[in-house]
Amino acid sequence: MISYFQLRTATLCFLFVLSASLAYGQKNAPPSGQFGLGVYAITSNLPSGVEGTYAINENMQAGAQTSLAVVSAGGASSTLFLLSPFFRYQFPSTVSPFVQGGMQILSGGGGSNFGIFLGGGVAYYINQTIGVNAGIDLLNIFFSPSVTTFGWSVVRVGADWFF
Repeated sequence: MISYFQLRTATLCFLFVLSASLAYGQKNAPPSGQFGLGVYAITSNLPSGVEGTYAINENMQAGAQTSLAVVSAGGASSTLFLLSPFFRYQFPSTVSPFVQGGMQILSGGGGSNFGIFLGGGVAYYINQTIGVNAGIDLLNIFFSPSVTTFGWSVVRVGADWFF
């Protein structure tokens, strides 16, 4: 898994490259009415993975992130599976800020957790086919066991291909 420091550094590099490319006047072109597939890296105890997204229009997207990790140490192994349906609203801009919320179902270690999350971030679309994004979950609430987390608990960096 990627450490928090590595992902935070990657996010800062992403934002630097993004701001430099904007200096050359590239236009943001969010997808609309298209399906997309992507990859993402994530911090915390959750594994990185893939996502499927449908761009309802230039501002709204719905999709799901999923990942699978098998961890083996000292002769014992554990499998983590994450399914996280989400809804994202993007505000039109050269770099599109967004708010995102959804559910999380995490299974592993003989038990399952169900929760909801709310966060935000920024997305940039090179054209209507390729996009990159970075975001944070500001609020995570798990119901079993009951855990509420505020702050930079989960940071994601990803890229999507829409077709």
